[in-house]
Amino acid sequence: RSVPALELGGVATEKLEVPGVVEFGHGHRIEAAIAEGETSRLRPVGSSATAVDAAFSEANFVVRGVDPGDRIDLTTGKKRVRDALAEAGVPVRHRSTWPVVTHRGKIVWVAGVRVAASARPEDATGATVSLRWERTTG
Repeated sequence: RSVPALELGGVATEKLEVPGVVEFGHGHRIEAAIAEGETSRLRPVGSSATAVDAAFSEANFVVRGVDPGDRIDLTTGKKRVRDALAEAGVPVRHRSTWPVVTHRGKIVWVAGVRVAASARPEDATGATVSLRWERTTG
């Protein structure tokens, strides 16, 4: 299966409601929902699904492409989003249009790559916001 050529003009910013779904950019689908129960099985790195703290359900998310200076919170500091994408094996040609989920201006999740340490649920058995990412092309 061939990967479609990317447009150089970037991608639009999309509002993601909880619950809700957005089709983003060049073949990405992101879904947000309220979830109950066990979240400790969800990995914070390299997973197509993650959970973030329920406090994030109080306002909508924004899904946008990666900006050159973007950084994501780690437990031990911050990491450049482009470095996280490179470590995850995302091709250079896809990095600027890769979706990041933000909440009130801060990156919560680099879709399918890494969740911010500051967004991880404090209680692994309580209510959370479930985020799921799916590649729909390529």
